[in-house]
Amino acid sequence: MDVNSVLSKRANLDRLAAERFAARQKERAAKSASIEENGILAAAGLASAVRRAMQLTVAEGRAAVRPMAEAEAAPIPPTITPAEARVEVDRKLESIVGINDTDPVNFLEHGIRAGRSISRLLYGQQPIGTGFLVAPNILLTNHHVIGDADTAVDFIAQFDYELDANENPLKPKRFKLDPGRLFVTSPVEAFDFTFVAVQPQGVNGEPLSDFGWLPLNPSTDKILEGEPVLVIQHPQGREKQLCLFHSEMVDRVDQYIYYTTDTEIGSSGSPALNRQWQLVGLHHASAPSGEKKRGVETSANEGIRISAILNALQKSDRVSGDAARLYALLSDPTIQGSGRPQAPLVVARASQAQPEETLESKTVIRVRPATWFANPPRPGYIPGFLGQGSEVPLPKIPEALAGDVVKLSDNTTELKYMHYSVVMSASRQLAWFSAVNIDGSVIQRLARTDRNPDRPEAVRTRAGELEAADVWWFDGRLSPDAQVGGIIYDGTDFDYGHLTRRLDPVWGDDRTVRIANDDTFYMTNCTPQAHRLNTVTWAHLEDAVLDAATRHSAKFTVITGPVLDPRDPVLRGVQCPVAYWKIIAYIDQNKLVAMGFLQWQKDLVAQIQSSLESMKELEAAEEWHVPISDIVRLTALDFGPLLNADVKRGRGRERLTEGLVDTLVLSKPT
Repeated sequence: MDVNSVLSKRANLDRLAAERFAARQKERAAKSASIEENGILAAAGLASAVRRAMQLTVAEGRAAVRPMAEAEAAPIPPTITPAEARVEVDRKLESIVGINDTDPVNFLEHGIRAGRSISRLLYGQQPIGTGFLVAPNILLTNHHVIGDADTAVDFIAQFDYELDANENPLKPKRFKLDPGRLFVTSPVEAFDFTFVAVQPQGVNGEPLSDFGWLPLNPSTDKILEGEPVLVIQHPQGREKQLCLFHSEMVDRVDQYIYYTTDTEIGSSGSPALNRQWQLVGLHHASAPSGEKKRGVETSANEGIRISAILNALQKSDRVSGDAARLYALLSDPTIQGSGRPQAPLVVARASQAQPEETLESKTVIRVRPATWFANPPRPGYIPGFLGQGSEVPLPKIPEALAGDVVKLSDNTTELKYMHYSVVMSASRQLAWFSAVNIDGSVIQRLARTDRNPDRPEAVRTRAGELEAADVWWFDGRLSPDAQVGGIIYDGTDFDYGHLTRRLDPVWGDDRTVRIANDDTFYMTNCTPQAHRLNTVTWAHLEDAVLDAATRHSAKFTVITGPVLDPRDPVLRGVQCPVAYWKIIAYIDQNKLVAMGFLQWQKDLVAQIQSSLESMKELEAAEEWHVPISDIVRLTALDFGPLLNADVKRGRGRERLTEGLVDTLVLSKPT
């Protein structure tokens, strides 16, 4: 490879970038003025602002829009109106994407994690550019840095070429590229990217898995004009550098974003990241902008948008190599994770494995084949079940999170059971939500073990059923690996917690009720719920709904789910939700009525974690009757007509007690 040809290509790219940048001076000035006058979100427009906010709700943004902190939850003062609350939410969002320069201290830890995945690219001993891992063993850089597979064989990806906190150089780790395993590229005149496999072991035996990766998120509006752009790079082949201050995105058009970050030759192939360390662009060119800021001429840096790169792979648009295979890999929810820098993979050695705690009567989990659900066909959840023109559709998952929804063989997402349905998260192997129809006129309170339609059990009491050994099932329509198994439940204080309660769908004829009873025992309908949380006030609320349905021969719809927060703690390799939500809906006085509830088990999860780690105990659960809008803020789900039907719409939350539960359904549901 001729090193001078790389410099020549880069010079031409810099010239083209400067021309494209200059051509949009008028549009850029108008946008800048709008940002100064109205703020970043308002200047972006409603659609872009909403998409940006949806990105925030995936992780740290949830804290910005949450009306109260998890650990210090308290009712919203009644003096705050809904309009004032909305202004406060907008202010907090604006502060995260805009003018507020404060960040949680873990901002630094996320940055260190991001920096781990970035390498200096050497051809022989000559530094040529920068590259970074985007999945295990897969590196991304520019086409003008590595243009073909034959050249890639002679490249080295050098990690840890940087200084430590004492200004001493770390020992670099060198890894050979492996283009024979994967090489996908797009030419300079198209998208100027190259993906290439990296050998999993360094030249001295170091594991590449130590370095994590930066996932590629296909969503647009991960960054807005006026927001800071962070670039981690090896300028001029020097030790790893971070440009953090006085850097912001100033424009975007077509496949390009433009930003004022300081870069140099050698920065080609660097990641451009937003304030939450989310990958937004692939840096590839820079030139003087002809504009000044604070008396200094700024650079017109140009990056290729990540959404454009993924779109090119999906459509095989001017791409050579196995683009479809690469796109499938990069789109895997387990690779995308939260969209933020992913921690290094940790593989426990057998000699370090700890013996697993067991119970005397361990729960049995078996597999039911996909054909099981065709005999009889399962109707699933029915949106129009309540009647009177009051359709309650399944919650809508926003576009930004659509990639984290498990798809079935027919490309649908709804797992249908008898009288209820589940939609699964691919990255968490838990349900996004479970939705059930309850018909109190034909409901039967079967025993927990009365699940065989061909061998009905004699009537028995319910005493002690929660402690009885169960048989649970993996749903054969999904891989067992896509469903959390018994490891988090057996030997811990987590219950096999039903989302759709066992008795709720148990209505109909004698055969149907037993099928429904059995259908609730699928791992898709199960989440780790602390025993005290699963059996006290929350259970009393569920009893109240079932009692009201039975007493009034009424119909109810109940939708339940965990809050799948990427910050949830990991126990035994499973991320355990610390909050759950429930919405109940029914017809009262010919009108749709809805109520929202939240339960927090943060301290209970911490207590279980403590017991596994021999630490002190913490406090118990918190449960709240909340506006459904609170649940929307936490989950980003769209609940359609339930928002307008909410009895607490525009009001504050209140602590859920058994006394309050008893007052919730006063008049006769119709």
